[in-house]
Amino acid sequence: MILTIENNVSCLLSAILLLFPLTLLKAEDTTATAGRETLNRAVKHVERIRGRRFTRPVATGKKTTEEIAAFLKEQFDKDLPGPLLSLYTAVYREFNLIPEGYNLKKGLISLLTEQIGGFYDPEEKKFYLAEKSAIFGEMITAHELTHALQDCYIPLGRTLACEDLGFSACSPVRNDDIYLARLCFFEGEAQMVMSKYVELGHASVTDISVKDIINMMFSQLQMNCTPPAISDQLMYPYITGHSFINSFYARNRWKSVNRMYSRLPRSSEQISHPEKYIQGDDPIFIIIDGLEDLEKKGWAKKGETSMGEFMTYQVIKSLTGDFAKGIRASCGWGGDTLYMYAKDGNSLTVWYSTWDTDKDNDEFFGFLREGVGRPGHGPHKVIHEGDSFRGVSHTGAAVSIRKTARDAVYISCTDSTLLEKTDTYLTGIRHLTWNQRFPDAHTKRADTDTVHDKGDVNE
Repeated sequence: MILTIENNVSCLLSAILLLFPLTLLKAEDTTATAGRETLNRAVKHVERIRGRRFTRPVATGKKTTEEIAAFLKEQFDKDLPGPLLSLYTAVYREFNLIPEGYNLKKGLISLLTEQIGGFYDPEEKKFYLAEKSAIFGEMITAHELTHALQDCYIPLGRTLACEDLGFSACSPVRNDDIYLARLCFFEGEAQMVMSKYVELGHASVTDISVKDIINMMFSQLQMNCTPPAISDQLMYPYITGHSFINSFYARNRWKSVNRMYSRLPRSSEQISHPEKYIQGDDPIFIIIDGLEDLEKKGWAKKGETSMGEFMTYQVIKSLTGDFAKGIRASCGWGGDTLYMYAKDGNSLTVWYSTWDTDKDNDEFFGFLREGVGRPGHGPHKVIHEGDSFRGVSHTGAAVSIRKTARDAVYISCTDSTLLEKTDTYLTGIRHLTWNQRFPDAHTKRADTDTVHDKGDVNE
């Protein structure tokens, strides 16, 4: 489950990264940068590097630290309203992704205010540079200009919101993993252009790499105070997204990336394992028809999403305290759906996943069971029954985990008596392919008449 403020890390914030914050070193020089002359020069360099032309003028602006903080708060209130924020907080707590008492909204706004060097707003068609980012202003300009260029060839805001798949902003029914995959694609492309911009000597700072910038981020105060699961989500689109784009750029330069505009990556699994994208290994979508009867009993559906391979890794890593187990448990992910319900002050979570092989499912089930039963997190009562497990989570919720062949289901409820009844609603389980889940969906293709594949400047 990713927080998507239409901005970052949907893998975290479906409310945070549509705004594409570029996390850079906080500069001490606050003089004005990105003047019109500098911008015009940067536009030409970005066009040449990327091999595409802008189809409209680029609007720019600057924001102070205070203005950025106010802007982020506005976006949070708009894209992640109170009830949805509370839902994310509860699920993050349930899977030990944030500590008890952590204020998700306050923490994220403080973190992003510190980290943002600039951002592109697809609604305004305008990119802003933070005043504090003077030293790296031209680098940030190259990154954000790439987002503006992307927006010339695909409706960036609507695409990230997955509107072409029938989702809408602020809806509790979403697919955070698809959003994350798309975010990684667009951020990875912008990182690729920015790195080449620096390598070719177009930026004033030529002796610093993208890796150096990433490392410097972690020395900042708010980043150091951020739970690892959240900082990992913040970095994933930039680091792994860049690696994903680079793997295709190495094949046929930007032509390979251009073709992907007509078929964007569909899961974090494909981002982490580019061969999965090439093979067409798309996610499976789990539909549980029986849960409709649960709603008839008065349970209100509060949310529905997909955790994906990346967030599955985060969950197991956080529950077991072992990143290697997180990697092993998440490999072989085939698809999942997370359902969240509430009634009379009680909450209910159903997380149903499917795996590539029986062995993959066994590993996931084993590590999930270990994490839920980990001492100190842990169930004061544990019942093992072969392929099933019952206990009490560190938040006090009653938990049931079981597996059958390649499927696994995790159920938690704040009322243990209600947990027993939930199993009766897990009927009519369907595994849908991408085309079955989105039969009428299509991603807008880049207009081939306006795509200028001029090639890389090094050619």
